[in-house]
Amino acid sequence: MNGIFLHLLLHEIREVLSGMRVEEVLIRQRIVQFVCGKKSLYVSLYPDALALCVSRKTKEHYDKLQVFSTALASHIIRHVTQDSFKPVMRLTTERLSTGKPNTCDIIVSLYREAPNIRVRTASTHRDLFPRFVEKKPKKNICEVDEATLKSLVGSKAHFVREIEGVDKNLADELNQDTITRLCDVITGKAVSPKIVSTMPLRVSLFAREFKKEFKSFNSLYEHGIKLFLQAKIHEDAIVRKKDLVRTMQRKRLRIQKKLLSTNEIEAYRIAGELLLSNVKDVKKGAHSVRLLNPYDGTMVTITLDPHLSAQKNAQDYFRKYKKHKRGQPMIQKKLAQFEREIKVLQESEPGKETPRDSKRISEKKKPLPFRIFSLLSGAVVYVGKSARSNDELTFTFARPHDYFFHTRGFEGAHTILRAKIPRGQKPSRTDVLAAAAIAAYYSKARRQHNVVVSYTQRKYLKKSKRGGSGSVILMREETLFVDPVLPE
Repeated sequence: MNGIFLHLLLHEIREVLSGMRVEEVLIRQRIVQFVCGKKSLYVSLYPDALALCVSRKTKEHYDKLQVFSTALASHIIRHVTQDSFKPVMRLTTERLSTGKPNTCDIIVSLYREAPNIRVRTASTHRDLFPRFVEKKPKKNICEVDEATLKSLVGSKAHFVREIEGVDKNLADELNQDTITRLCDVITGKAVSPKIVSTMPLRVSLFAREFKKEFKSFNSLYEHGIKLFLQAKIHEDAIVRKKDLVRTMQRKRLRIQKKLLSTNEIEAYRIAGELLLSNVKDVKKGAHSVRLLNPYDGTMVTITLDPHLSAQKNAQDYFRKYKKHKRGQPMIQKKLAQFEREIKVLQESEPGKETPRDSKRISEKKKPLPFRIFSLLSGAVVYVGKSARSNDELTFTFARPHDYFFHTRGFEGAHTILRAKIPRGQKPSRTDVLAAAAIAAYYSKARRQHNVVVSYTQRKYLKKSKRGGSGSVILMREETLFVDPVLPE
């Protein structure tokens, strides 16, 4: 966004911004949202889509900028300024604290080489990104007479270098006629800005070919940010698709290297047979030997392991022969599968799921075969549903530091407590009692009181070889008495 367009935009939204109270600051990639009641100020810091606009509040898919939110909470925007058509907006905010005003500046820098936001107080400042650009102001376009401006039209680079607020795109459109119209727009004449392209987001006042025309800069940038994000998502999907195709092609190449011809496989068998039939000619400790191949009458050089005897080397070649001969059909099948997947991926639209992606997603969405209880502390209790489910829960799903519960003396379900605690610490007594009560409830002691429940960490369990499915041995345990009950 050049400084002139920012000036025209601020002319539209200055009154709307003044008096707005900042509630929190959110971010989504390089889009920053200042939440102010029912409306929000959006700032796009993408170098290819520098823009800002005021629109309705939304928090979908945004993360909280904790430092900015804390510094600006309850601040009221008092002034909205721009220095000499520079692409920099300054919001002066104020918050009453113990009877004294606490002021703060939000500086939005829209220089293409380093777009950034700075929050500055009387004593310090904090930048959103590491690099913040500050430039000296150039000549103000309003202070230069029209004749001088028209004399600069012949040199675009000179125009951009001398006049503040003009970028290369705007300089391309300036001529003797458009300069007069630009001066009229700056002084207050109505204008209809246009979107020329969405990626990069390019705005024009005088373009004859454009995508869409708007009545205001605010509505243009609001719509332009949405179009840019849609185009960026599509472009990112294309890049991901290309990366995935390249990855699969590299895997295919590795598999192809394992694919051997019949002659290459038979060479292992022949080498083994030649070594066995010429044991006397193989010197001990030799790295290779040349032997006559009776099948085609040629001399063959056979590589040897100097630490093995001729018989052992022959056995090694026979083992390789069997391995490669047995594995070739599987390699061919796997290679054909990769060929199909690559073809499907290349023909699919960017962003669409491939058969392999769909399979992975369906596997992720498959529900766990356990009962699940969430406790108030954030801990989760998992309970097996059958002997097979108990085995999977305890010996596959559970982690070494999870806690295992089981009713002593009664048949019952395996119960695992996964607490949200730092490693090395024990779960709270409340969570332990709740998990023990659940374990007692899903046992044959459900209708009794003061049921004895044993518990220990998963790492102190081992599977019982004599017992059936679900049988375990506790190498270390503690006990407690609980009444069988489920959590609320």
